[in-house]
Amino acid sequence: MTTGEKIVKLLSESLIGKLIAAAIVVLIALFIYRLIVHFLKTRYEKVSAEMADSARTRTFLKLARSVVRYALILFIVITLLSIFGVDISSMLTGVGIFAVIAGFIVQDALKDIIRGATILSDKYFSIGDVVVYGGITGEVVSFGLVSTKIRDLDDNSVLAVANRNIVEIKVLTELQLLRLPLPYDEDDKRLREIMTDIAEKIKEQPDIKDCKYEGANHFKDSFVEHLVKYWCDPVFRDRARRQALKVIIAELDKVGISIPFNQLDVHFDKPADS
Repeated sequence: MTTGEKIVKLLSESLIGKLIAAAIVVLIALFIYRLIVHFLKTRYEKVSAEMADSARTRTFLKLARSVVRYALILFIVITLLSIFGVDISSMLTGVGIFAVIAGFIVQDALKDIIRGATILSDKYFSIGDVVVYGGITGEVVSFGLVSTKIRDLDDNSVLAVANRNIVEIKVLTELQLLRLPLPYDEDDKRLREIMTDIAEKIKEQPDIKDCKYEGANHFKDSFVEHLVKYWCDPVFRDRARRQALKVIIAELDKVGISIPFNQLDVHFDKPADS
């Protein structure tokens, strides 16, 4: 046996040698983790710059980072147990019984992971999307293996939702509809000209990307419903709606058109002479 082999054998049998080996394993794992994270970060920045399906790609990259982290932790634990003389094979023999017990304990976590994979593969939503879930309108700020975090647009609170509970969710788009009541007694041609001009002014608002007047949409009891379409970032949809309404109210007031409302006419019969 050579001197080098003797040193290796001595180190492997001594506590100091095992600690050194454990430290090396941890350092190698950390190096691999940082290398993968650097690659994912580089890819993330490239996708953000190109904006080519960036939201879904960012979601996938963040999920991949979580998977890598958990996989390396499992690798480190198994390797360290082996270094310190724990019989891994005998442990694996008892895994069958342990798995049954653990299955009942972690079944919810497994459901979360499976559901998370389904959400990603079926493209339910991506990080940055504005969604409606459980009566809350918010922005998806985080998506992981077991949970999704949604920032409420009303009060900026963050709701953490277990992935297994996400059965139905609505993703909002940039298109917003504004149904405007206008009086029956106004000339249709004049109304179209006025509303077309108003749509142009709505376009100029800071949170609105585009606007289009579509015309009369429905006949109601006390008014004609006219449809206005505008496009904005869903995150700022409430603010954009207020901007559009402010323009509409101001412009209609300038031309003397009032917005009608439901009215109830009550008629009294004259009592018969007694």
